[in-house]
Amino acid sequence: MSLQYSTPTMNSQTQGPTEAARHRNRFLSNLSQSDMAILRPFLLDRPLRRGECLHKPGQLIDCVIFPHSGIISLTVPSTKGISVETAMIGREGIAGGEVGFGISPSICTAVVQVPGSASAVSASHYQQVMSNSSEMREEAARCAAVLLLQAQQSAACNALHDVEQRLARWLLEIHDRAAGENFPLTQICLAEMLGVQRTTVTLVAGKLQKIGAIRNHRGHVEIADRAILQAAACECYLRVRTCSTQLLGAEYDASGQSRTG
Repeated sequence: MSLQYSTPTMNSQTQGPTEAARHRNRFLSNLSQSDMAILRPFLLDRPLRRGECLHKPGQLIDCVIFPHSGIISLTVPSTKGISVETAMIGREGIAGGEVGFGISPSICTAVVQVPGSASAVSASHYQQVMSNSSEMREEAARCAAVLLLQAQQSAACNALHDVEQRLARWLLEIHDRAAGENFPLTQICLAEMLGVQRTTVTLVAGKLQKIGAIRNHRGHVEIADRAILQAAACECYLRVRTCSTQLLGAEYDASGQSRTG
C-alpha cells in the first residue's frame, strides 16, 4: 500500500514550504543554495498526525519526510504483536532517506509519535537530486549514521539497563526534539516504545514523578525537572547525544533542546 500524504492547494503561498518552515529541519537548512534550488520545486508541506503510519516493513518507500516539528519513531514488530522502538527522528533528520541510496523497501515501521509539521518529496525526485549532489549524499549518510547509532545503543541499553533508566533516557530524547515541556504520550504508547507491560510503565513513571522529574497528566507527560530526569537516565543518553552532535553538528541550548540551521 502506497504512503498517502496531503497535497496543499498550489498557489503562491503554498507551493513548497516557506523559508521559515524549511529552516526548522536541519537537513534542509544545511543544503547549499544550489541544491536547495533544485529540491525546492518538489517539496510539499504536510502535517505529521499522531499515530500516522508512514511505512511498514516490506513496503516500498515512495515519500521522504523532513520533519520541522514533531517526532517519528522507528519500530520493529514481533510475532507477539509488540513493537519496540529502535530510533526516533525529529527536526534533525529525515525519514525514508534510505531510498536515496537505492534501498526502497522499508525494513521497519515509521510512525508519528508526536504530531507536528514537515516537508515531503517523492522518492523518485529525492533520488534524482541525490544522484547529482555529493553534498546531499554526505548529509543523508550522516543522518543514516545517527539512526544506526541509536539502534546500536538501544540494543545495548535494553540488555544492560533497567526500565526506569530507559524511560528517563527516552523522555530526554523526546524533550530534545519536541517543542515545550509537555508531550502527548499515553502509558500505552510508552509501554510499546520500551517493549514492556503497561503496568511496568505505570510503576516506573510513578517513581520518576515522585522524585520530581516528570508530571503525569491524562495522556500527557510533562518534564518537571530535566536535571533530575537526566540523573535518573543511563549513560546511553549522553553517548548518543554526544555522537549525534559530532555527526550532525547540532547545537543544544541549556534545556537540551536542539537548535538547527
